[in-house]
This record gives sequence, C-alpha cells and structure tokens, in this order.
Amino acid sequence: MAALAVAAAVVVAPAQVATAAPAAFAEQARAAGLDQREARQLQSQVDQVLAEMKVGGRQISANEVLSNDGLVKVVVPVPGEERARALSGSAGRAVCTYEYLCLFDGPNYTGLMRELYACSMVNLGNYGQHDRLESYYNNQTIGTVANFYNWTGSWGRPKFGSTAPHSDPNLWRWGWQNMIDGVDPC
Repeated sequence: MAALAVAAAVVVAPAQVATAAPAAFAEQARAAGLDQREARQLQSQVDQVLAEMKVGGRQISANEVLSNDGLVKVVVPVPGEERARALSGSAGRAVCTYEYLCLFDGPNYTGLMRELYACSMVNLGNYGQHDRLESYYNNQTIGTVANFYNWTGSWGRPKFGSTAPHSDPNLWRWGWQNMIDGVDPC
C-alpha cells in the first residue's frame, strides 16, 4: 500500500508542476501590463520558439526559453514592443547581459534576442535562427572574439569576427544579413 501511495504521489507531482509554471508565467505577463489577448499572443510566440528548437527547450518565464543543452536563451519581445526584454527580472531589461553575445533576428536589436554565453560553436539552425541574423551585440568581456559563420557544406572560415565590446545594428550594410548559420561566441 505504501508503495502505491508513493507511486501515486510521483504521478501527481509532475502534473502539479506543469500547471504551476503556466500560472506563474501568466502572473508575470499580468504584472508587465499585458491583457489576456496579449498574454495569449506572447505564449503563442514562445510556443513557436519551442517548436523551432531542434535541441529542445523549456519555458523559464513568460517570455524566455532556455535550450535543453543550456547554450542559448531566447527572449521574445512583449506584444507591441520591438525590443526583447526579460519579464523575469525586476528591471525588465531590454539590453544584452554583460558577458553575453546577443543575436537579434531584426535590425537595430529588434525581434527575438538569443543570448549565448558558453564558448562553444553554436549551429543557429538548432535554435530557430538559421539565416535570421540581422544585428548583434557582443557584450562579452573586453577582447573576447566572437566568430560568425555561413554554412556552405562546411563551416569553413568565419565570415566576420567581433571583438568585445562591439555591436552592429544592421548587418545588411555588409551583405551579411540573414546568412549567418553558426557562431562561436569566444
């Protein structure tokens, strides 16, 4: 009987956790001033980010997704806003965290923001950003070099590099917009 009770508790616990997280995310959305329609729209965008992650991921706040391998965090812009800001933080920041390389799928640091921290080659296609990079902010420690690659049957040589601190709001000026497939942050 005791084993049955323990088994039942194990089966019930994940369901309770699953319903607790969406409630917390909904509260974050309300606290950020989103109405129900906007909150549903935001959740739809988060669901799309999760669906595009080939490595899998999990929602960690109302508008943030962390990849299962821990290499990439995606921040989804709040409906009606162009720039992504994390709703999980008290300040609701709209900037790239220090020591991170941030990639944006829109010009001028707009659209989805992907934050990279680990020194590991990242195939952007595994995180839903294959050929969708239009601006970036290298906010890593001074002198850290990030390299950007285009897949042409192999990674080959980098298309360009960026030595921190550095940013580029419009990759189209160089003809590199929507062509970068991989990044080695450091």
